[in-house]
Amino acid sequence: MRCSLMVGLLLLSLSASAKDKKPVLPESVLRARYVMVMVDPESGVSFTAPSENTTARNDVESALQRWGRFSSTLDENFADLIIVLHKGGRAVKPTIGGVPNEGPGTVWSSDRDANLRIGGVPPALGSDERGRMGGPTGRTEFSNGDDVFAVYFGKTDHPLDAIPIWRYSAHDALQHSSVPAVDKFRKAIEQAEKAKKSP
Repeated sequence: MRCSLMVGLLLLSLSASAKDKKPVLPESVLRARYVMVMVDPESGVSFTAPSENTTARNDVESALQRWGRFSSTLDENFADLIIVLHKGGRAVKPTIGGVPNEGPGTVWSSDRDANLRIGGVPPALGSDERGRMGGPTGRTEFSNGDDVFAVYFGKTDHPLDAIPIWRYSAHDALQHSSVPAVDKFRKAIEQAEKAKKSP
C-alpha cells in the first residue's frame, strides 16, 4: 500500500514538473530569416467556405510581415522555416480532395522535368501530376475542429515528413485578421531568446 502511494506521488510530481517546463525552440529557429507559408497539402477544400485556407494563409503572411522578424519566400528550398496551416471549424467537414489549395505559386516535378505555375489552373487533366493526385473527389474530414499552425525546418528533403518544430492548435488560432497563432509563435521565440540569455 505504502509503495503504491509513493509510486503514485512520484509519477504525479514528474508529470507536474514536465507540465511546468516549457519546450525551448532550437537555435536554428532563432536564426531563421526566411519563411514559407503554405496550406496543409492534405487539406481538402471546404464545400461551405472554399477560400478559408487561402484566407488563413494570407492573414498569416500579413501578420508575419507586421511582426517584421521574417521575410516571406515561395521557395521551400530557400525557406529556413515552413509554416503549414489547416483551418479547422466543424468536427465533421465535407471537403473536396485531390485539388491544390490555391497557392500563389506552385513548383512541381515529374520524372522528366520541373514545372512552375503561378496561381490559376491545376495541371491539365491528362498529365502525370493530375493522375498522381487522383483528381477531385468528395471526402469528409474529421477533426477536433481546431485550427492548426505548424512550423517545420526548411532546406531539407521532404520537410513535411518530419515532426513539427513547433505546433499550435486551438479554436480560432487562425482567426481572420488577428491570427492568434502568430502571436503565440512570437511569444515562444521571445521565451527561447530569454532562455538563451539566462545562464
